[in-house]
Parts: sequence; structure tokens; C-alpha cells
Amino acid sequence: MGSLDVSINVRPKFAGHLWSWGGILLNDQVDEEYKQLENETRVPISEIPLALTAFDEIFPIKGGWFRDLDDRRVLILMPTAIRGLGAHLHRLVRGVESFENLLGKIQWKE
Repeated sequence: MGSLDVSINVRPKFAGHLWSWGGILLNDQVDEEYKQLENETRVPISEIPLALTAFDEIFPIKGGWFRDLDDRRVLILMPTAIRGLGAHLHRLVRGVESFENLLGKIQWKE
């Protein structure tokens, strides 16, 4: 069975975990992020980049479903409230006291 076949079998479970993480992946901590996702989903780290393409393959849109925003990669279909819960989970998993320590100072656009 090829790499694509394995990913197709695990994508539904993997996609569910993206919701618990708020659709956020920290670019500067990608190795730790992938390791945590592997621990939670049992998707091997080598399969995670392919599993992240699930939304793009099922519902293709121009530019894909993930966007790079400052130091994080965000799944754009994620509601803001769920992103907030995901940011809180990231903070707890990383053992930091504030979001600023985790994500740095977020630059809000006016």
C-alpha cells in the first residue's frame, strides 16, 4: 500500500484533531506540532504533510485551505472561537503562561 493509500485511511480522524487544535500549526515549532499530532492520531510524522492536504483535495479552492499568518499556519475554514480554543490547547501543551509567550505579539491589521 502506498503513502497516499495510508493517508486516505487516516484522514477523517486526523481532520478531527485539526479542529481540537483550532486549525493552527506553529511554523517555528513544526517538529513539535507534528510529534504531538502523531501521538494523538497515530498518523506517522512522515504522513502528516500529506494528510494536511485532505481539504485541498476534497474541496479544492484557489490558494488552498491553509494560510501562513505571521508565525503560524491557519486552516481558513475554522471559526474564530474554535481557533481560540486551539490556541489555548497549544498554550497548555507547550506549558507557557501566556499566548504572547507562545505566539509572540500578534500584529492586528486595521
